[in-house]
Amino acid sequence: MTKHILSLFYDTDEDLWIVDFPEFPNCSGVGQTAALALINGIRAVEKEAKIYKVKGLPSPITLQLLETKKYI
Repeated sequence: MTKHILSLFYDTDEDLWIVDFPEFPNCSGVGQTAALALINGIRAVEKEAKIYKVKGLPSPITLQLLETKKYI
């Protein structure tokens, strides 16, 4: 199983949880709870991965841990 990095945060203006996936720029998820945002985000990534496969595109390269420290 490939592990991907995600960013989970609460948007106080929208009163929603948001999850983004840096390796999948077109994928995100939102929800009233962190769990719902994660579920919706994972569904988006799964759909995007299927599109990559159908089009014969390589999967996004997983960011290395050293690179992720830049985001912390």
